[in-house]
Amino acid sequence: MNIKSTIILLSLFTLSCNVLSTRDPESPDTGQNILVPATSPSLVLVNMKSSIEGKNPNNLLLCLADTMRGSKLPFQFAPTAEINTRYASLFVNWNVLNERTSFQSLLSKIPTDGGISLQFQQVVYDVISPDSAVILANYELLTNHQLQTIPKNAKGRLRFVCTQERGGIWSIQSWTDNTLSIVDSNSTSWSLFKAQFSN
Repeated sequence: MNIKSTIILLSLFTLSCNVLSTRDPESPDTGQNILVPATSPSLVLVNMKSSIEGKNPNNLLLCLADTMRGSKLPFQFAPTAEINTRYASLFVNWNVLNERTSFQSLLSKIPTDGGISLQFQQVVYDVISPDSAVILANYELLTNHQLQTIPKNAKGRLRFVCTQERGGIWSIQSWTDNTLSIVDSNSTSWSLFKAQFSN
């Protein structure tokens, strides 16, 4: 075997030894959960649940409409009537950047070993057309945040208007939050979470 072949073999052996080495842990902002391409409105709910539970703000934003990605209209959020009365100015121009800030702030109040859970119940696909769909669902967001002034959990009924972006990917263009008819003293609305964690 000549010297050139020996050097190549040693180089390959050295490189292959790094394959089994440990990686640096990823920051919470870039969790490892992978989004499924949302080729149907139902997959938007799957991706949103995965993004929230995976504590991944980047993936959460991919669930929301963005004109930079080809959405026809920008993302909009309408809080519950009570929260809109209390925080009207906050939600006038609420957008995807506010969503990121609010979610990251919530995550910062959850212990590193604490989980977050999102459940959807009574899901109804109310109106479906070739490029838009209305999704109605009860939600329950279970957290372990350390803010003492509000409940740890949020419950309510949401209304998503989902539209297709370029390439046939669905996202949430409009999100309306509503309170449930039966009030739970141990929980609040997602709207209050967004307001309280908005900075």
